[in-house]
Amino acid sequence: MYFLARKNGLLEKANLLSVLCDAEVALIIFSDRGELYEFGSAATNRQVAPLVAAKEINTGEDNI
Repeated sequence: MYFLARKNGLLEKANLLSVLCDAEVALIIFSDRGELYEFGSAATNRQVAPLVAAKEINTGEDNI
């Protein structure tokens, strides 16, 4: 319960920071279970995508 609330709060803050400050923001969160959650503003998506692909290749996971 606490993880989900904090995760959602972090994702919301990252989005607000990117919009309000016109900043490039990338956020990558790994849960205790090894689940990956990510947020990237427009320009950072190009940088985050290879990391997500590498995680899928290393763990065999294809659902994020």
